[in-house]
Amino acid sequence: MIAIAAVLVLACIVGWQVMRGSLPLLDGEVAFEGYQGAVEVLRDDLGVVTIRAAGSRDLAQATGFVHAQDRFFQMDLMRRKGAGELYALFGPIALEVDRDTRLHRFRHRSRIAFGSLDVQDRELLEAYARGVNQ
Repeated sequence: MIAIAAVLVLACIVGWQVMRGSLPLLDGEVAFEGYQGAVEVLRDDLGVVTIRAAGSRDLAQATGFVHAQDRFFQMDLMRRKGAGELYALFGPIALEVDRDTRLHRFRHRSRIAFGSLDVQDRELLEAYARGVNQ
C-alpha cells in the first residue's frame, strides 16, 4: 500500500514538472541566433507582453518566440487543420475533415502567396518563423 502511494506521489511530481516545462519563460536571459541587436521581452503581472527591439526583423522574431511560448499547441493545430493533417493527431474521427480541407490546397496556395511577397515582407515572416521555432 505504501509502495503504491509512493509511486502515485512520484508520478504526480513528474507530471507537475513536465507541465511546468511548457510554461513561458518569465525571468532570466536567453541567447538566440539571428537577432541583429538586443531584444527585451517584458511581461506585466497579468502576463501582458511588451517587446522592445531596435529593428523590425528582431521584433518579428521575438514576437514569434512569444507567440509560440503562449500558443504553440493552438498554432500547430491550426497549421495541421489548414493542411488537412488532423488525422495524425486525432485518428479516424478527423479523416473526413482532412479530406474536405485538402480540396482547397491551402498549403500550396500559401506558398504561392508567400512567393509573391516583396523581399521585406518575406524577411519579416521568415524572422517570425525563426522565433516560433526557437
